[in-house]
Amino acid sequence: MKTLEVFKREKQEFLSKPDKSRKKSIDEKIKKLLELINEKDQYYTTSSCSGRIMIYKPGRKKQETEWIYVSHEEIKPEEIIDKQGEGVWFKTEGPIIHICCYTLEDATRIIDMFRLNGWKKTGIISLKPKIIVEAATSLLINQPFNDLSKEYIEILVREANQKLRKGWIFIENMEKELSEKND
Repeated sequence: MKTLEVFKREKQEFLSKPDKSRKKSIDEKIKKLLELINEKDQYYTTSSCSGRIMIYKPGRKKQETEWIYVSHEEIKPEEIIDKQGEGVWFKTEGPIIHICCYTLEDATRIIDMFRLNGWKKTGIISLKPKIIVEAATSLLINQPFNDLSKEYIEILVREANQKLRKGWIFIENMEKELSEKND
């Protein structure tokens, strides 16, 4: 097993690299939570999203997906009503964070913390070469986006915005939880 000093060096190297996400920046609403996680010696974050609403046309492979509209903020129906089309999907996702952990015990500890704070879809997704925890909520809408009425789109947008706000509350609750923990 690698020493904590080696883990901390790998952490420093990873966190100093440029952001590889499509957005090329960290969502403001999740930044404080990531900082709180990254302050702890035995953890570092590898990717994250504070939640998003998107309209897309799936391809055969993930790289072939056509991203028609993406927002990490609340939206209005008029912003998306003209984005409908054959094979187009509307999707809302809650927050998600990937966390590299020093030991399995550290992974178990952070999984328990997230789950107790409503992040139901949290668990270990990799053991080798690194221990990676995915912390995610169950906040999701995913449905075809074609030939929908204005009234239905208004309901869909209201529900999507509600899920984003709920996800942001989950983030704030985890910030409080981690601020109170010293390990």
